[in-house]
Amino acid sequence: MSAAPTRIRQATVSSNVMCALSRGSSISSPLHDQHEIWAQACERLRSAGYAPRVARAYQKASVEIADRRGPAAAIQLADTVSMAAIKSGSSVAEDLCAKAVLVNRRYDEPDAFERWLALIGLLISRAAASLGFALKQMELLTQRLTIEGLEFWVWSGIRSSGSDQARQLAYFKLEAPEAIRGLAQAAGEASFADFSTGMEAYLAGLYGLRLKLRENVPANVDPTDYRATFSHGVISVPAAMPGLGRSELKALYRASLAHVGAHLAYSPCKITKGRLRPIQIAVVSVIEDARVEHLAMRDMPGLRRLWQPFHAAKPSAMQTAPHMLTSLTHALFAPDLIPDKGQENSWVGKASRMFFDARDEWEDPDLSRRLGNGLGNDLGQMRVQLNAKNYTVQPAYRDDNHGIWDSLDPPLADNPETVELQTEAIKVRKEENGSSRNNSTRDSEQDERQTAKPMEADQSRDTGRLIGRFPEFDVQINRERADWVTVNRYEAVQGSGDFWDKILSEKSQLISRLTSLIKSSAFGETRNRKRQPDGESLDIDACVAALSQLKMGQMPDPGIYEKRGNPARELAVSILIDISQSTGDQMRETTATLLELEMEAVAVLAAALEEVGDRFAINAFCSVGRHDVRFYPIKSFDQPADEKTGRALSALRSGYSTRMGAALRCAGSELMKVRARRRLVLLLSDGEPSDIDCDDPDYLLHDARRAVRLLAASGVDVFCVGLGATALDVQNSIFGRNGFANIATVQELPAKLAALYLKLSR
Repeated sequence: MSAAPTRIRQATVSSNVMCALSRGSSISSPLHDQHEIWAQACERLRSAGYAPRVARAYQKASVEIADRRGPAAAIQLADTVSMAAIKSGSSVAEDLCAKAVLVNRRYDEPDAFERWLALIGLLISRAAASLGFALKQMELLTQRLTIEGLEFWVWSGIRSSGSDQARQLAYFKLEAPEAIRGLAQAAGEASFADFSTGMEAYLAGLYGLRLKLRENVPANVDPTDYRATFSHGVISVPAAMPGLGRSELKALYRASLAHVGAHLAYSPCKITKGRLRPIQIAVVSVIEDARVEHLAMRDMPGLRRLWQPFHAAKPSAMQTAPHMLTSLTHALFAPDLIPDKGQENSWVGKASRMFFDARDEWEDPDLSRRLGNGLGNDLGQMRVQLNAKNYTVQPAYRDDNHGIWDSLDPPLADNPETVELQTEAIKVRKEENGSSRNNSTRDSEQDERQTAKPMEADQSRDTGRLIGRFPEFDVQINRERADWVTVNRYEAVQGSGDFWDKILSEKSQLISRLTSLIKSSAFGETRNRKRQPDGESLDIDACVAALSQLKMGQMPDPGIYEKRGNPARELAVSILIDISQSTGDQMRETTATLLELEMEAVAVLAAALEEVGDRFAINAFCSVGRHDVRFYPIKSFDQPADEKTGRALSALRSGYSTRMGAALRCAGSELMKVRARRRLVLLLSDGEPSDIDCDDPDYLLHDARRAVRLLAASGVDVFCVGLGATALDVQNSIFGRNGFANIATVQELPAKLAALYLKLSR
């Protein structure tokens, strides 16, 4: 092919570029200095087969970006636009150019635009199908977030969804609770997850109700219009409410749960919809809200102070259905909030008089339908129309009314986009003789991307109980994500009854020797024993008391000496056993697996510590993604080490992965509750951190290192016993040079573990 057409096209593009420059800026653009490179970038986009509008959008956007960020940023944008067009399509690439201009104007940091392009590159490589939806949210995101917050939110979406395209789409469409919660956290705002535990207790205290609480994000709804809803024994609340401070959000959630609780306590049956029109349904719902609130305030007058701040009359000349229903809501809460004038005053006043005149009938749930039916007809005669699809219940703490009708229930129980925040559900009514218990299930979602294929551990047949949610550190953004990892407690099944006796018999000499050595080791604070009959020095206080007794003619106490006591062993140890799938491998020169050797070594150490009297706990762990880090309690600090401990140890089975940082945080948090002069987490592991939902080898390594350092800052030492052919550089990176020991010949583990403990406890 002749080069002439190419030269003609380049000349044409160069001419167009120069014209664009002159139109795009009244002063000389920085792109004048590199217009040849820019012209080539424009030509690549024009001739690559993308829609022509992509090159035009880039050409227009790059002029403005170059004026503020320099020509390098504008030319770099061309590469990103090209990748977006290839992976996500021309329409997305065109929108990318428009959003680049938005970001260029919104962020003032010198490197903000380059960091934003890096995020777009991340989305193209990891979530190309979601890029278009993320760009559609960019106006909202850049309004609420700094560039650091935007990085946090995007990386949270990548980490939480893995390669699951459906979850990616839900996140970047802002239709997943995690997306709303992450947005609030990135913006420095609170979310429902910050208050969930207290809210459960609050609801139980008011009405004797303990229900499943879930956070939910209704699809295609403005965030300011989110409302609570309830059905099928589940209360679903907004994951977050933009623009509210922490105290305001907490008050809103409390008011909302108190209102939903009033429905559950004072509405014994649902209202039949029948042939009611939407306007009548809305009026009946407002009256029912007022009825249950007044009954609740009758029994608990303090609730008025909770709900009162959300009710305020706001005069308006608009006579629309939403406005009139809101006015009715305020008037039924307090009659002095009736509007001052207009037909709204007449209708709201009539409704208020009818409601309060019927106060003796408030106990009757049919009252709301009787009153609302006629009042809804009045609005119809006034030609007031209601668009039910766009109607939002006011004030914000009220629920969406689906739960009080017999045919408007949303399918909360089957909604895949909800995240369950409580795994237990019981309803206790004071007027009932007993209680009913509902067994609930915990969401156990897993990412499909797997770096390994671990087998299911035999001891994990139950569903586990929530221990807590812990943060996790993301090295990419240099921040911790609060409540990112869920740790669940799984009860260990009972294994062999002979295991403990066998250890005591076969390892008796090792146990006896270790016990003697630990007892003889000097550790802890030395305390002098006072008022002794003999000793190295006089006890001054006892001498003064004896002299006083002599002067009073009494026989003095002969204990006037003090004696140096043995050092007190003020040590608490949490032994943490890695039971991931790799510990099931058979070791060379033996028929035993690594896990079996771990169990034997821990049993020997436990027997010695029980004899010495050191306080210790034993836990095993593995993980199935960040939503299910499994903790198996073998022995607590207050339990003795005995046959039951041996049964639990012998029942352990290898399985799943190693989310080390979360396990260390969980063990450390329990250890910090124990009163001791020194606290130690002793970890037995055969490898580096890994999990099925994480394909970044550095991510969990840096998180584990962060966990070790934060525990050390809190007074908890962490020491790792590396088993087998572990990567020494990884262990050194996580635990530090003096924070680990590698035992290559694992057959010697029982003896060497005992020796290590003796060294660590001094």
